[in-house]
Amino acid sequence: LKRKKNPQYIDYIHPSLKPILEHTYGIMIYQEQIMQVSQKMAGFSLAKADNLRKAISKKHRNEIRQLETEFIEGSVKQGYKKELAKHVYDLIMKFANYGFNRSHSVAYAIVAYQLAYLKANYPLYFFCSLLNSVIGSETKSSEYIFEAKKRGIHVLVPSVNSSQAHYVIEGKELRFPLTAIKNIGSAVCNSIVEERNARGSYSDYFDFIARMITKKVNKKAVETLIHAGALDCFKINRASLLATMDDAFRYGDLVKVEDENQIMIKFDLVSKPAMKTMRDHAAIRSMKEREVIGFYLSEHPIAQLRKDVDASLQPLITLSAKRGYIQFLCYLERTREHRTKNGELMMFGVGADDSGKIDLVIFPKSYQQYRDILVKGNYLLIDAMKKEEQSCIVNKIVHIAAYEAENEK
Repeated sequence: LKRKKNPQYIDYIHPSLKPILEHTYGIMIYQEQIMQVSQKMAGFSLAKADNLRKAISKKHRNEIRQLETEFIEGSVKQGYKKELAKHVYDLIMKFANYGFNRSHSVAYAIVAYQLAYLKANYPLYFFCSLLNSVIGSETKSSEYIFEAKKRGIHVLVPSVNSSQAHYVIEGKELRFPLTAIKNIGSAVCNSIVEERNARGSYSDYFDFIARMITKKVNKKAVETLIHAGALDCFKINRASLLATMDDAFRYGDLVKVEDENQIMIKFDLVSKPAMKTMRDHAAIRSMKEREVIGFYLSEHPIAQLRKDVDASLQPLITLSAKRGYIQFLCYLERTREHRTKNGELMMFGVGADDSGKIDLVIFPKSYQQYRDILVKGNYLLIDAMKKEEQSCIVNKIVHIAAYEAENEK
């Protein structure tokens, strides 16, 4: 782009390469250009030029080294200086890692431009479409929902009175679909939506259960819907819904009337049972929600902890591209002990937060020091060195319970 705006920056490396590189401002972008340069400078045949392209794209090192020798020798025979030939080959190696053929480049560029335009100007519709394309993938859905939240787009919990089989737009928010809940297949989803469309919204918990019994939706499915938040629309906490479920199903069986031709519901046959009032525990509610959705949707305990401990701490997803020293808050999702060649114990673990996961490597010295707090489910503040995208070497660990106790003192 700088060269396009400022022609003085354009460098064709050698005048003979100008016809090949002129339309890309002196930069080898397309694979065809690499082939043309090798033909022009080194006298490669079209077949050998294609071999070079394949070797680079597939990272065949031995073949790349051999072709480098042939490229330099061929270029010298063609009258080019050896230093220039080596420089050009280095440029080929540099840009080939990012090169497509020209037709693919144009197609990708057009799609990228269209997506960028939609994301910038119609983010609600963009994220709705994007999330619908990854229903069934917990990792991608979690990433996209986190990105949507960063842009001010809230994703509502599923609802038996509002959700469809796919993400839908509600005002300036998105509604989570029923089919993205684990063990809620298309059959249950269709039963809920079709019944709602035919006879109107579900007025309360008992109305929903009675109508679902006629559709042969079982207790396990209802329990899953409760944990996912799909019955939150009845304004009763999830613990109370679960505690009253047996009574609700008995009520549904009593008001169900069957004859030879159809199944009907007569709500005036018996009175609705009283709701059992139970206390809802936030941690249990969040854990169960994560089990059936695959990630925390309505709230994540770690989000509040992050504010309490240190508001400057970043979620894992924002650290994915970072290398070097990092500090983050996570809960320990998985642990696995390992014995080194020297017989020392170390640990591999997985840390997770509201945005993603990271692999933890705890070497023997650190493992011995922090072994007591490296317990699955513990919330930890971790200092680590990150060399790879999804992995880090743990240096220091603070158990959040101990951290909070110390702060209270």
